[in-house]
Amino acid sequence: MASVAASIVLPSLCLPRIYHKFDEAYVEQVFNHMFGTDTDGKSCIKHIDLVGRDDRRTGEAFWLVFIHFSNAGVKRSAETEDFVRRINEGREVNIQYCYPKTWYWKARKNNTSAKKTEQEEVPRPRIMPVEDQEKIEQKKTIIKEETVEIKLALEIADDNQNATARAQGSTRASECVPRKIDWGAESDDDATCDM
Repeated sequence: MASVAASIVLPSLCLPRIYHKFDEAYVEQVFNHMFGTDTDGKSCIKHIDLVGRDDRRTGEAFWLVFIHFSNAGVKRSAETEDFVRRINEGREVNIQYCYPKTWYWKARKNNTSAKKTEQEEVPRPRIMPVEDQEKIEQKKTIIKEETVEIKLALEIADDNQNATARAQGSTRASECVPRKIDWGAESDDDATCDM
């Protein structure tokens, strides 16, 4: 592993616009060729965020890119020191990604605040503790009991309503009961309800 004095940590970058057909692997390849591997011998890129956008005027798709570099740093050189200094000063640096062609990406310091710090644990799948499972089962039992109570209450209310209707001489619930159909009859009147 290289010494701290021989390495330099690269600041997080924002590339405001790159061609929509470039992918993370290509962007990582460009920066690995430019800066080399980190001091641990791994990619200098920690991760890359590609955010899809469309040009307001032309409707052309492009990527807004955020590049996060390894905390281990890369080999210190005059070129990397100048790059880091210019980025940290808030200046825009052009990166010729296809040298000797003059195509380039504009690179700026990423000033967006991180949504989560590295110390915070990211939610992930887990095995549910027994206590949580028992709480869920208790809630399910309570819901089943409440459902049974509600059904009973509705049946009692329905029975009471029917009894009240019968006591008042109304046959509302049975007003529209079809009569037995005589399939040999010539008329459809046998299948209708009398109201």
